[in-house]
Amino acid sequence: MTGPIVYIYGDYACPHTYVMDARLQILSSEGACTTVWRPLPTHGQGGGEDWRSLGGEASDLEETVEDLARSTAGLGLPFRLPARPPETRLALLASEFARDCGSSDFQRFHRAVFRSVFSDASDIGDPEVLEAIADRAGIDLIGLRAALEDGRYERTLTETEAEAATYGISATPTVLIGPYKVVGAAPLDILRNTIARAADG
Repeated sequence: MTGPIVYIYGDYACPHTYVMDARLQILSSEGACTTVWRPLPTHGQGGGEDWRSLGGEASDLEETVEDLARSTAGLGLPFRLPARPPETRLALLASEFARDCGSSDFQRFHRAVFRSVFSDASDIGDPEVLEAIADRAGIDLIGLRAALEDGRYERTLTETEAEAATYGISATPTVLIGPYKVVGAAPLDILRNTIARAADG
């Protein structure tokens, strides 16, 4: 039996979301939960940002990156931090189009975007780069271009931002599991225990 629905509020420029998303995929594949992606553009939207916010203080950045490298290695994921966070709004909009194409289309595209950022250091804010990712993931490019041009998914991002504010969510990743809120890339055992408590409650 499938467990509770888990909502993950995340952004493609957030390496902690990259880790948390992979951990939730493991739990979903085990049948412990059903994971729902909630696109929350919080990183790299102004351009020219750097990664100092990852560690809170500039001196913490190297330690944080080392911890991320260990976490991704443990999950069998590639990891290479780009020079700076990419702008992600276009990719988040594209992922909503992929979601409407079907669950398998969304999952292929969703994972490909994360890997393009944290394996290939791709600039997913570049429309040509994003289209290449979508093409490799088997997404309908004509439909995608039309969706991005007419802005039909802008409302989805606006609504998600408002929804996040209602729940007091200001950082990615944040996960809602029933009445519980988990902020940051929590370990698998904590996620499992929280999901079990939500299922029991």
